[in-house]
Amino acid sequence: MKIKTKKPAVADVDMTPMIDIVFQLIAFFMVITNFEQIQADERVKLPSDSLAKPPVVKAADELVLNIGFDRNAEGEITDPQAYIFYNGEQIPVLKFGPKFEQ
Repeated sequence: MKIKTKKPAVADVDMTPMIDIVFQLIAFFMVITNFEQIQADERVKLPSDSLAKPPVVKAADELVLNIGFDRNAEGEITDPQAYIFYNGEQIPVLKFGPKFEQ
């Protein structure tokens, strides 16, 4: 008895609905992009009040001390002695007392 083999059926896919959805997505993103540009031009204006402003610090009254170690380019500590960096100077911690009293 001879067995007949059927040829596989070719599935046809209708691309029309997919193309319609792609065009709708393109139109949607074009409209959204235009709205974002319009909203980006608006600036938020916060209310101004003298109490909300931070206090003004005079530069003469400001004292900034940084405490750290002398390090090389890789960030490794080259000297175990701590230093105080004051006005661009590198001062050892033990010698900073007389310098600070001036």
